[in-house]
Amino acid sequence: SGGRNPAITSSRLVLPHPVGPMTAVYPPGGTVRYIGPRRNAPWRMTTESRWITEGMIRPRRRGGSVRRFPAARYTALPRFLSHPRSRIPMPDAPPDRPPRPVTESQLISWGKPATAPPDEIRFLQGPQPRGREFWNAFRVFREMIHGFRKLHFVGPCVTVFGSARFDEDHVFYRQARLIGRRLAEQGFTVMTGGGPGVMEAANRGAKDANGRSVGVNIVLPMEQKPNPYVDRFVDFEYFFVRKLMLIKYSYAFVVCPGGFGTLDELFEVLTLIQTRKLEDFPVALVGRDYWAPGIEQLRKFVSEKTIDPVDLDKLYIGDDPAEVVERVTEVAKRKFGLSYGATVKPRWWLGEGWLHSRRPT
Repeated sequence: SGGRNPAITSSRLVLPHPVGPMTAVYPPGGTVRYIGPRRNAPWRMTTESRWITEGMIRPRRRGGSVRRFPAARYTALPRFLSHPRSRIPMPDAPPDRPPRPVTESQLISWGKPATAPPDEIRFLQGPQPRGREFWNAFRVFREMIHGFRKLHFVGPCVTVFGSARFDEDHVFYRQARLIGRRLAEQGFTVMTGGGPGVMEAANRGAKDANGRSVGVNIVLPMEQKPNPYVDRFVDFEYFFVRKLMLIKYSYAFVVCPGGFGTLDELFEVLTLIQTRKLEDFPVALVGRDYWAPGIEQLRKFVSEKTIDPVDLDKLYIGDDPAEVVERVTEVAKRKFGLSYGATVKPRWWLGEGWLHSRRPT
């Protein structure tokens, strides 16, 4: 019903929303207008068709469909809520809460701020205007083509995952450096995330053996320079595109000690192998003591039958870098070889000559 009520005056009501704060505007005349963070008035309703239940605002859209909103935090109470025709009186507005303090751990991330650029935050905040969604899809496509062109001629790779927080005096840094050297001696291109710590150590080891060294970096809020031991360095804005490149060109994966990012990359690889989206490439964990709690948890998964025993058998765990490299290279050579099959020739009309001609110095 759209009848006018002269007792209703203009007011505002802020509603939390998964995409951003929404404002309900109550103008004179009874029509309620919702203004979203990037859309102007996608919903309209009348005060007479409003239902207020326990903490849930349930407006009725034109056409009879119902849109549900989460519980609102009221900063202003419209007068119509106290009108005799309103179903349930609204509670008093809760007191303003002070902002939650930021912890020190949230500010420490390679020496960078904890917040991401606005575009990345907006990208993950649910539905966007169609023009922006199309632009986001185009940016992802452009980034993938850029990665394909840059990494097309890098040769068979072994990707080394690990933390960025270990300095060159740490035992894990020294292990990763030796792993990178051994892999390069076996003819593999060493691919890492291109950052410091374990990634730098593996790239450095490859350079020690005069082998190929590639860094696949993720762009963070403050500029991150590549470590000085990479022959080719590619920047990506999206984590999922970066992970695609780290997996696509590799015949084996060596996982050194690390944190959330390392675990994310490890389980991404294991999931792809388990679901047969990826060949049964060897996966090796370096550091028995470091990975022991994780392996125990995986054994519990096997006992609960959430994974199969063969999934756990795919992992090789060792402490000696030489044994780890021998294991992964033997499996990679025996099952898949050191080439991609037929030699891929550069096409001059695609501007690929300079990509193919670059060699490590």
